[in-house]
Amino acid sequence: MTAARIIDAKLRPAAAETNQVQRPRIVGLARDEARLILLRAPAGYGKTTAMVQFRRSLEKDGTATAWLTLDAGDNDVARFMRCLTQALRQIPEFANHLTEKAVGDATLIGPLARSSQPFALFLDDAEAVHSRAVFDVLQYLVDQLPACGKVIIGSRTLPGLQLARMRARRQLVEIDAAALCFSLVETQELLGLRGHGKLADGDVRRLHVKTEGWIAGLWLASMALESRQSKSAFIASFSGSSMTVADYLLDDVFRQQSVGVQDFLLRTSVLRVLTPALCEAVVPNVDGSRMLRELSSHNVMVTPIDGEEGSYRYHSLFASFLQSQLRHDRRGDLAALHEAAARWFEANGKPVPAIDHLLEAGLVDRASALISRHMLALLSQGRMRLLARWFEALPGGSLDPHPRMRIVQIWAVCFTRGPAEAMQRLQDSDLPGSEDPEVWPLVSALVPALLSMMDRYDDAYRIGQQSLARLPSEMAFADNALINVMSNVFTVKGLSFEAMQLVDRNRRSPSSRESALTSMHAETMAGMLELVEGRIHEAKARFHTALKISCIDNDGLTYGNAWPGVLYAAMAYERNDIVTAVDLLRVYLPVARDIGLADHMIHGYRMLARIAFGDGDVDECFRLICELENLGYRRQLPRVVASAHLERARIQLLQGRAPAARAELDRASSADWHGASKLRLFGNDVDDLTLSRLRWEAVAGDARHAALRLAREAAEAVSAQRHRRATALRLVHSIALVRHEGVESAVSLLAQTLRRCAAQGLVRLMVDEGPTMGMLISRLAASLKSDDTAASADPLARYVRELLQAFGLQACEPTEAERSVAGLVGSKPEATRVTTLLLDPLTQKELFVLRLLADGYSNSAICEKLSISDSTARTHLRNINSKLAVGSRTQAVSAARQLGLIR
Repeated sequence: MTAARIIDAKLRPAAAETNQVQRPRIVGLARDEARLILLRAPAGYGKTTAMVQFRRSLEKDGTATAWLTLDAGDNDVARFMRCLTQALRQIPEFANHLTEKAVGDATLIGPLARSSQPFALFLDDAEAVHSRAVFDVLQYLVDQLPACGKVIIGSRTLPGLQLARMRARRQLVEIDAAALCFSLVETQELLGLRGHGKLADGDVRRLHVKTEGWIAGLWLASMALESRQSKSAFIASFSGSSMTVADYLLDDVFRQQSVGVQDFLLRTSVLRVLTPALCEAVVPNVDGSRMLRELSSHNVMVTPIDGEEGSYRYHSLFASFLQSQLRHDRRGDLAALHEAAARWFEANGKPVPAIDHLLEAGLVDRASALISRHMLALLSQGRMRLLARWFEALPGGSLDPHPRMRIVQIWAVCFTRGPAEAMQRLQDSDLPGSEDPEVWPLVSALVPALLSMMDRYDDAYRIGQQSLARLPSEMAFADNALINVMSNVFTVKGLSFEAMQLVDRNRRSPSSRESALTSMHAETMAGMLELVEGRIHEAKARFHTALKISCIDNDGLTYGNAWPGVLYAAMAYERNDIVTAVDLLRVYLPVARDIGLADHMIHGYRMLARIAFGDGDVDECFRLICELENLGYRRQLPRVVASAHLERARIQLLQGRAPAARAELDRASSADWHGASKLRLFGNDVDDLTLSRLRWEAVAGDARHAALRLAREAAEAVSAQRHRRATALRLVHSIALVRHEGVESAVSLLAQTLRRCAAQGLVRLMVDEGPTMGMLISRLAASLKSDDTAASADPLARYVRELLQAFGLQACEPTEAERSVAGLVGSKPEATRVTTLLLDPLTQKELFVLRLLADGYSNSAICEKLSISDSTARTHLRNINSKLAVGSRTQAVSAARQLGLIR
């Protein structure tokens, strides 16, 4: 069975049976305007059947639909995204769009969010998924749905989505077991369709009460009734509605079959999908096609897969029963059955299911041999979780005689459990000293990778140089991996020329010339160099190209293209294209997190936190920062933990909570920032401890000292060709000058800074500095307005207008309130405290609203936090503005701080 065929089977639900009870009541519930419909109930409550009926109802009304049945393999976010892409191609509006390899479309989310035609996505068996990364992608997809779109999920368990929030916003309809149970009328209809329409009303009622409307119990009881002479006696003796009853009834159904059919059912229960050829492989001398047709026609709990001619599957309850029976009655046959299935899959070029069956059979040696044969290909595809699962399934000590497999296992550990554990395993082994030509190249590539992932770049540089001197080896994958790792190490250490020399050397080699991965890496490395040196347009073009190359080669999301994916999102963010940035981050950040790319996690979470804060969702902002911090602890990455503290301090400083911000900066100092300051780390090239502390001093501490330090740091950054960092330092320097020398000096420095970077169009670097920077840009815009003719042709003037728009401001002289945001009234360093008493004091509720405003909450977030309506929130805001004699939120917060109403 090909990979495409396996995916196709996931895209189609079981075909609807002709004798099916129609459920207009459930379909009516699912027709709610909510964006998410969740059908949650244990097995046997008709979730899939209800979803199929709802789907057909929508299609009759002209709504396009897509279906995806989830399984355990979808916990790999890259695989999930590939399957989701395939599913969405079932919708005509997206079919052509998603076959193109444009970068924005690789995220999937954009086309859905922009859709104007009604559509619905069905996701069944969601209980199989537990990956946080997958649920993050799914949550974002649901959040971005247009009014014409909805997602319908069937699950035995609660999916890992933000259900409480969606309930509060009336975006969720939940259909539980109580709603899915058959009514008495539906029970009568089912029994009639099953040929028991002549049952007495009392017997029907008794059966309904005893099963409590449990659909599987009723259906199985109807099958058992077929062989009973006294139907009333059977119903009278029947009791319960639990899975124990299901086992009893299934056993009854099973025993009604001939010996040959029973044998076929038991043997094929080890298969997920039933096809004639595969069934014949595990049950010799049987006509698989004929048997499957007969089972289906006799309703023996075998259902055809819709759209897949000749393909079937067992009902999940029946499959579980058969597997239990097989283990109980014929345990000795299990190994042979799995071996037969493995042999068929291997012969048909499907090593992954073949290995799974060999492991189930306990044939460790054969499984190991097949893993050994295919593991390098899977390693190069990024199938780390699959490899890790296989290695964990092998008995302890079975890998000892196989050094090549042991080193591949450590590679898998690195990208599933983190570099610290992988390094420990490597050091505890004899692999570092191996001269085996199939081992030492993998060790040589892995060691500098582990060291760089742990921020030990000096060690990675030293050891990696020694490894490079041994190239080429006999393993092209290991050679390419080493060159990719070392070019990144060179870039981080500021050796730009050497990095590009190494990349170009790799691109010229015969083994890499046709490799899309090599081209993707080369473009990404070149883009990182452009980014550090402040050339945003060039960097964006490089990352765009890298992402397109990797998408074309891999037909969608992979672990490889997460690297340029997050970087391209950073470029969209810097240009203030927030929609594109979030679309990209919601897809590529979970993948980067899955494999432990520290700088991608730092910058990705930082961007999402800042976007949330800018949207007024302060709770989400701090949740994201906490998640980043916990990731750092879990992966044993101190710089990731420290970066979370830095971002929390930055937000607290914007909220006016200087003491809390200072405490966070002290906590962040635990990382090795001295070593990091010498490196060009993508995640901390701008936002490091030095800049964060100087920002704090500029806003709340010794502004004079901060201004002097910032000038020196900016000069050092320029000499090191770190122009983006230099720009960030000059911006904070401008803020320090507001308190140290006055607004005029600050605006003068800001004008010089913006003129240098106007051509690159940096936006978020300014916006993220907060209201003080907005006030300075507004003041600069007012000064440029003095000569409208000159301003219209001045690149700086055009750039400043763009920044004003990003801040949501107009060019004007700063008001007293705007000046006081920066801690300054007039042009002198000292702020004048307003002591005017309010004639009409604020109520306690208004004070609470004011504190939320000061913390950055939006109107909608305030409504949610206080459980009030939007109109009530607006009334509170009008009252606050009136009592404080101000005209905006910013002025209200500023005036309240001057009056001592808030900190």
